[in-house]
Amino acid sequence: MGYAYTGMANTPDAIYLNCAGLAQLNSTALSFNYVRPFGMKELAHFSFNTAIPTSWGHFAAGVSSFGNELYQEQTTVFGFSESISEKFFYGINFHYMKLQIKGYGSDYCYGIDVGFLVKLNPRLNWGFFTTNINRASIGKSDDLLPQSFSTGINIVPLERINLNVDLYKELPFPLELRAGIEYKLLDKIAVRGGFSTEPAQFCGGFGFFFRKIQCDYAVNTHMDLGLTHQFSIQLNF
Repeated sequence: MGYAYTGMANTPDAIYLNCAGLAQLNSTALSFNYVRPFGMKELAHFSFNTAIPTSWGHFAAGVSSFGNELYQEQTTVFGFSESISEKFFYGINFHYMKLQIKGYGSDYCYGIDVGFLVKLNPRLNWGFFTTNINRASIGKSDDLLPQSFSTGINIVPLERINLNVDLYKELPFPLELRAGIEYKLLDKIAVRGGFSTEPAQFCGGFGFFFRKIQCDYAVNTHMDLGLTHQFSIQLNF
């Protein structure tokens, strides 16, 4: 959906996109994601995530890996989310990132993310999410890890339609507009599309729902680098 998710954030993947949304989950869920950017196996990225609601709040954990045997980034994330009222949710992440480069060794750092989600009315949500608020850097490098800010809305104009619009800013890059739409054809099928700017990208995909299993596929187009395919499976308990 054009990477627009800040105001929706209602799956275990919210731990990466707006951890406040984890408080919307009513049951334990697991998800697995695999992405091969531009068809290059050297850039393959996968993640495994879980979200668990309890009487003390909503807890989540995720493990992700990017790269290959020459260059690899590994991240472990622990998240917590809770509601202050029926309409206001907050969340916080603590993550550990390890960077390993063959021939040069490895190093690590810690980071913190914060998110908020507000249900303005039954058909409109607003969200805000910021990453790496402690401005961490790996090892002795002066280069900070990416710090980003996103704010967005989720609109439900009709029962089977979700509209998402985000503004996303990663320092020091230009402001990015993201937008997407989801239409549920049937109770078990969803069709999605969207776009993002800076750089211009278009995406499409679909999802299948069978009992407690959800399978999703998405494809992204880049005008210069080609297609990116993404697959995910979610189990709900």
